[in-house]
Amino acid sequence: MKFQKYFPLVPVLAFMIYYCISFQFEVYEGGADNYSHYKFAKYSPSYPILLLDHWAKPVFTILCLPFAQLGFKGVIFFNVLCGVCAAWMAYLVAKELKHSYSWVTFFIVLSMPLYYPVMVSCLTEPLFSLALVVSVYLLLKKKYVAGCIVASFLFLIRTEGFVLYPMFTIYLVVMRQYKAIPFLLCGFLLYSTIGYFAYNDFFWLINKNPYSNTAALYGTGELLHFAKQTKMIFGIPQSILIVGGIFIAIYKFISQFVRKTIEADVFLIEGIWTCFFIAHSIVWWLGTGASLGLIRVMASVLPLAAITAGRTINFLDSFITSYTKIKTYAITFLAVISLLMPFIMYAIPFRYTDIDKTKLAFLDWYKQSVYADKKIHLYDPFFYYYLDLDPFDSTRVNEYIDNKTHPEDEIEPGELYVWDAHFGPNEGGMPIEQIMKNPYFQLVNYFEPSKPIKVLNDHLYCIYVFERVRRNNLSNDSILSHFKSSNIKENLYR
Repeated sequence: MKFQKYFPLVPVLAFMIYYCISFQFEVYEGGADNYSHYKFAKYSPSYPILLLDHWAKPVFTILCLPFAQLGFKGVIFFNVLCGVCAAWMAYLVAKELKHSYSWVTFFIVLSMPLYYPVMVSCLTEPLFSLALVVSVYLLLKKKYVAGCIVASFLFLIRTEGFVLYPMFTIYLVVMRQYKAIPFLLCGFLLYSTIGYFAYNDFFWLINKNPYSNTAALYGTGELLHFAKQTKMIFGIPQSILIVGGIFIAIYKFISQFVRKTIEADVFLIEGIWTCFFIAHSIVWWLGTGASLGLIRVMASVLPLAAITAGRTINFLDSFITSYTKIKTYAITFLAVISLLMPFIMYAIPFRYTDIDKTKLAFLDWYKQSVYADKKIHLYDPFFYYYLDLDPFDSTRVNEYIDNKTHPEDEIEPGELYVWDAHFGPNEGGMPIEQIMKNPYFQLVNYFEPSKPIKVLNDHLYCIYVFERVRRNNLSNDSILSHFKSSNIKENLYR
């Protein structure tokens, strides 16, 4: 078929289309995490220690660094490239497994509703998915050492990557490639050694884990939370193919086990992505590991899930041996049409929400206020991103207040303190009552959405803006009542 002759041009075209569409986005999947990852990548040339920040993910930061120097569209370029390349690598894995219509796997990856929204971001999932499928491909090609070296860096792209190492180890044991197993430690040993000189702690990757003691903050949920989001993660048609592929993989493994001719690709594909899925489900259910139950994390393994879906197509093709041309044209048509799935399931491109508009109202006011040149203390990364401020310049910006009892000790008179209902009481650990009653802070403005909106831990979203004063002789409660009854701020809403 002529289409297959020109198939290598498809990923190039897909990248161009997806990247062009990204320019229509106003906000991105992942919210504040986007701007946090972006700040580490953008400013690491000025502050090299950021390259070892555990939360930011060291491998993601260093690879994203050159793109971040081009601005936020630069990191989106990087992530869309990672996503399309991951889809291409999934096709190569399917081809290595000798799947009929292996090229369809490329379309299945990009048709999964969740994948494109996550690509248009500064999140770590696209790079993780690429590194994961590359390591699987190398192992299937019997390049065991290279595959293990790539896999060894997974947990430095996303921390939960460490839960996949048992599956890699099982595969290597089954394949009797014992000498390759130690290479799964390469990433850990390299960054532990580098970090030793910065932190004087060889085990800094363990001791500086940013996700310890976070259960109370991030909450918990039901065990089947992710399973119930199947439609939004995989899509219904894709899910049917995936379920069929799982049964086919199990049957294949049992048959090989009986014949003692195990190829073990089931461990690398179904074993890895289902392990990831189950691990996140359990962590969210138990309320550990800083899980917010965000379904976007599943984008990390969607290329492998697409390969599982390909098993079903391969199986069905073996039964339908006639009507070859009709079958090929039908599959091609359905594969191309499936690319519309993300746009059907999600409101793409993403637009400003009412909360975003509230933030922008504050930013508009701030840029025109007498405080525009003053140092600002804030929590939400959205603010310094849109103000184009270096968040690590302590003369201009400060994130978080360490002294919760006496915050006035860390803020000079005349400087602004911005408290938002999402980050302030949660990551910031600062109850609004503590600032409202503090005689060294005077409320100078207040913003809220036109309709009440709940955010993390059921707080109603709003933004309080305080000036650090030498002594507040007014009542902040009275000032707040005035702002709430005033219609002036309504004119700022977009």
